[in-house]
Amino acid sequence: MKRLILIFITFISIQTFAQSYSNITVFSEDGKPFYLMLNGIKQNEKAQTNIKVEGLTLPQYQAQIVFEDQSIPTISKGLAAKDVDGNFAEVAYRIKQNKKGEYKLRVFTFTPMDQLPPVLPGMEVVQFSSTPVEETKTETVTTTVTTTAGGNTGGTGENVSMGMNVNGMNVSMNVNVNDAQMSSSQTTTTTTSTTTSSSSSAGIQALPDDGCNGASMSPSEFTSAKGSINSKTFEDSKLSIAKQITKANCLSAAQVKEIMLLFTYEDSKLDFAKFAYPYTFDKGNYFKVNDAFEFESTIEELQDFID
Repeated sequence: MKRLILIFITFISIQTFAQSYSNITVFSEDGKPFYLMLNGIKQNEKAQTNIKVEGLTLPQYQAQIVFEDQSIPTISKGLAAKDVDGNFAEVAYRIKQNKKGEYKLRVFTFTPMDQLPPVLPGMEVVQFSSTPVEETKTETVTTTVTTTAGGNTGGTGENVSMGMNVNGMNVSMNVNVNDAQMSSSQTTTTTTSTTTSSSSSAGIQALPDDGCNGASMSPSEFTSAKGSINSKTFEDSKLSIAKQITKANCLSAAQVKEIMLLFTYEDSKLDFAKFAYPYTFDKGNYFKVNDAFEFESTIEELQDFID
């Protein structure tokens, strides 16, 4: 009996350990290779079209998508690493173009950790790195020495022309030599490899935090606030009261969604969702408000506003 209990406890422990982290997958819908950076740290050494990062323990990460094609602007976005209920999961994101031809990063699917599908062919799987991925840079220095004999047979008056090329910068000089009567050419090429860390977070934009002071409304305060909003007859009055309450407090994404459901019209919901974003303390979960919309085009407009 004791042995069975021990086995059961061990099994539970293994299950708990197995679900103590999340994964994030990112794929390019049209096959554009990219580098994925999480919290300023590059995760893949070579540009990929489909990548999975395992071992994520935080609820959200600041991501940067840097395309191999440098003509495509970098995408900066906060990524949730848990499902809508706050559970560890594998969250898939896709890179797609909107109607304006701009590349955006969108939530694609949530998969519980105990239901993960097989790794797709061509997908690179990496463990989350909190240290920079090392890159090797090669520097080539070419030195060319050319000696040309002068017209003086006495061995004087010779001119030595030297040219050096270091990473695209040309340096030349002339030197007079008096005791050489020969013509020769010598080229020396030196290749130097250096290893550097690519942890630059330049260009990463922090998510706006204009009005949120980190303190959420209590359940009773939020219930009272919703009652005040819902007591108004006209949509404009509801929206005005909702904005006043939001500006004076700090909301969660779930609370923003609940307030949006008090409005009748899609435009009012979108207006409030845009206004409330800076006052939301868990911006990584802001995708939850999408459930309050009726049309896909409205969701796209909100995402464009946030991006």
